[in-house]
Amino acid sequence: MVPEADPSQALCRWGEDWPAAALGKQESVAVQAPKGSRINDLIIAAYLSDSNCAVVADVLCNETTPTQPYYNLPQDVAIADGTLQPLAYIGDTPPHHIRIFNRSPSYWMLTYLRRCKDQDHLFWGYIDWQESPPTLRPLIDAAAFDQAKSIVGLM
Repeated sequence: MVPEADPSQALCRWGEDWPAAALGKQESVAVQAPKGSRINDLIIAAYLSDSNCAVVADVLCNETTPTQPYYNLPQDVAIADGTLQPLAYIGDTPPHHIRIFNRSPSYWMLTYLRRCKDQDHLFWGYIDWQESPPTLRPLIDAAAFDQAKSIVGLM
């Protein structure tokens, strides 16, 4: 959860059951964006195994620019902590509201929004987490889309 008191961080809550976790009696900072910024959107999903996850966030650093994509690859989801770093991307404007369509080890096939002429447009893309640095790349044609589908196991 992103607390109102400090929207530059996301907290992880846990407990013996769902109601205990919801109360937030046990919580810790899972990721931290730059101080003074705001996390507007956040997703967490495995990228290699159940214990290896990626955190991707839309971070608003100031009110005059659009949100920017940030990420973190914690060593273990059970002890996730760390500083979000800018996620590289291909395109004229920053992607936001990134959603996983399907995934395979180290690869996410996804959708995202991008602002074009005062409107948000939906795009297909992917992130290969083995790339250094990880980069959100658009699926620009049918061949790229078919390749992405085959990587994640879709026919």
